Amino acid sequence: MAIRPDDVDVWEIAAMRESAVRRLVALPASERTRNAVAEEAERIGVSTATMFRLLAAWRSEPVRSTLVPVRRGPKRGLTRAPEAKRKIIRSSIEQFYARREAPRMSDLVDEIAARCRAADLVPPVWATVKRYISAYDQRRLLQKREGRVAADEVFAITSGLVDVDRPLQRVQIDHTIADVFVVDEDTRLPLRRPFLTLAIDVFTRMVIGFHLTMDHPSALSVGLCLTQAVFEKGEWLNNREIRHAWPCSGLPELLHLDNASEFHSRALARGCEEHGINLEFRPKSTPHFGGHIERLIGTTMGALHLLPGTTKSSVWDKRDYDPERHAALTLRQLERWIALEIVGKYHNKIHSALGRPPLAFWTEYASAIDWRPPHDRTRFLLDFLPYEERTLQKTGVQLLGFEYASPQLRAHRVRRKTRLRVKYDPRDISRVWVEVAPGTFIESRWRQLGQPPMSKWERERALKALAVRGRGERDARAIGQAVLEQRAIEEAGVSLTRQARLDRHKRLNAAGISKGDQSPNQASSSDGAGIPDELIDGPLPYFETEFLHGRRR
Repeated sequence: MAIRPDDVDVWEIAAMRESAVRRLVALPASERTRNAVAEEAERIGVSTATMFRLLAAWRSEPVRSTLVPVRRGPKRGLTRAPEAKRKIIRSSIEQFYARREAPRMSDLVDEIAARCRAADLVPPVWATVKRYISAYDQRRLLQKREGRVAADEVFAITSGLVDVDRPLQRVQIDHTIADVFVVDEDTRLPLRRPFLTLAIDVFTRMVIGFHLTMDHPSALSVGLCLTQAVFEKGEWLNNREIRHAWPCSGLPELLHLDNASEFHSRALARGCEEHGINLEFRPKSTPHFGGHIERLIGTTMGALHLLPGTTKSSVWDKRDYDPERHAALTLRQLERWIALEIVGKYHNKIHSALGRPPLAFWTEYASAIDWRPPHDRTRFLLDFLPYEERTLQKTGVQLLGFEYASPQLRAHRVRRKTRLRVKYDPRDISRVWVEVAPGTFIESRWRQLGQPPMSKWERERALKALAVRGRGERDARAIGQAVLEQRAIEEAGVSLTRQARLDRHKRLNAAGISKGDQSPNQASSSDGAGIPDELIDGPLPYFETEFLHGRRR
């Protein structure tokens, strides 16, 4: 069984190794002698030869999972505790230990032992219980045992002042619903207001990335915004015929976020750990701690108030203006307009806090940036996609009610019934990525090849439709047929209801199709899906914003 970074102890070992490797890499070449390597090896308890191997691995792929130790002999996890025992330990911590009476550790061990014996299970040892407590959300645990004030004293930011001295040292990200309606590309009828995710560098006030979507904010929105932020943007700008410079790229050192659920997702936490990005959350009900991103959102919304279809900032400002009737821009046009507002205007105007344009400030301090660009764009976004843990079965893996398999997955020597992380893109659940080893992903697709590609929200809507029909057996084929029937209804009634237009618009955008991109064959496909063949059986899609273009990067 592959050793995964979800095992707390090996992940901590990898973190210790990463610190040693970074110290060696930071040394001048003349000082990186065998003695220096041997000294670091002794400090972390490995041989000199192993230290050299770690250095070589880090140079080929500078992410933490590269340094996860692979143990010899029987693979760890083959004799894991039964699920029943793990449930007892977790429920005991949640129900018995995490309360204001603050029971002692010994009391918790006794409670777990009593519950295990009642279930005819062998009680865990003290160290095992301690590991489970360490894996628990420490802030939440302290708040439940000692109250919010005590938790804030340990974890909360105590000052609104931010001390930064270089670009990318601290980046703030937040979402907002745009103050403007967009229209359907075909019918030009109003859809609704899209959601905007923005990322700002606190030191230079440069907008380093943004993401515009019709879907509600999620971990995927954060991942797409970060993907745009850390990579060069030349091709992205050229695709939209934008001739202004946007020099921002590179991994941020720290992300400062609010307490929205998408910012506390497992995918975001693991992705940031993988690439050495620290996370910091501002205290609840304290918007002044995120003042930079809040101010940027206000500035951006103020610019949107000049567009047709704007909702203004209040009912009083809007008065008798009907934003839906005046809406004129499609989502793609609005995305390009926002990009021009950022790179053409905001970056070149004098910022009140800097006394200079953000672009000039960035250019001056660009030499102080530790660029650390990820080596692969697609792999970077994969690290931030949501995931579920599933066991590897004889037929492959099962997720969201579908079975996934591939020749590579069948050929890979992973012990059956091994729990693996399965990543998926909610916009297209016809494929998943199975992590068979730390940092090693195998793409797998639906075993039922006749199924139409669909999004997660389309699947959920189809399940609701089947439930209304009273269908007891919700098999994958029935779900696919329901999705096709719903799409046909949407195509026939696209001009009748806003929801039909919105669902159709989201589906086409997820497939990278605009009105001008559709060929007659795609527009008249029998299943009504309008999905290009290359997205059904082709290569991994190119993750840019929410629009997939069917290209590999």
